[in-house]
Amino acid sequence: MQQKTIFLIFLIFISLNISCQTKKQTGDDKTVDPTNMKIDILKINFSTDFGKLLKTADFKVKESEFSEYLQAERTTNVNLFKLGDIELLSTYEINGDKIPNDSYISLSRQNGDSDLIETLHLRYNFIGDKDLIFNELKKLLGAAENLNNDESINALKEKENFIWRGIGDNRSLILSQFTDGSAIGVGDVDSRRINSVLIYIIDEKSEINYPNGQKEKVIERLENRFSR
Repeated sequence: MQQKTIFLIFLIFISLNISCQTKKQTGDDKTVDPTNMKIDILKINFSTDFGKLLKTADFKVKESEFSEYLQAERTTNVNLFKLGDIELLSTYEINGDKIPNDSYISLSRQNGDSDLIETLHLRYNFIGDKDLIFNELKKLLGAAENLNNDESINALKEKENFIWRGIGDNRSLILSQFTDGSAIGVGDVDSRRINSVLIYIIDEKSEINYPNGQKEKVIERLENRFSR
């Protein structure tokens, strides 16, 4: 009887050990911090990282947000990315309820055969401090240039637009921030103001090639758009 009990204990021990090993191999180990795998959009290499990004998130082929003549791959899995110390979220959370926030990241290219990213575009909707992203960029990149004055159309629409020039690797960054509306909690028992930012990280050499042979620099197109 004693030998049978020892044998059963041994079988249980072996079973538990195999179960633990299986969880580690399948990624179910709760000690793994998924935030360590988030990709900082400011550190993406436009020349080499396109393939890696396609494997990281579920990107779908779309038209570029700012030009029908550029192809773009878009994903709503913004929770796999971060900006500096800010971890991007794909949901709002109100009173414990999670609601999709319709944020996305888009990678624009000149054509489908090129692996060179020309512009990274982030649309991020969030609840909280409206200057959250602006302050993080200011901390990381220094002071920004204001693109619109008090009498501009953008200012009248309460949109604040900024540009950081020469942030490295021949790139510039444009930020537009504004209040978009309200997010409603389950049962309409609570609501929050939605803040939105548009971020464009632009290769300053990138161009839009039009069918009539004309060309336009992406940085000039976007700068004109957010300076109105």
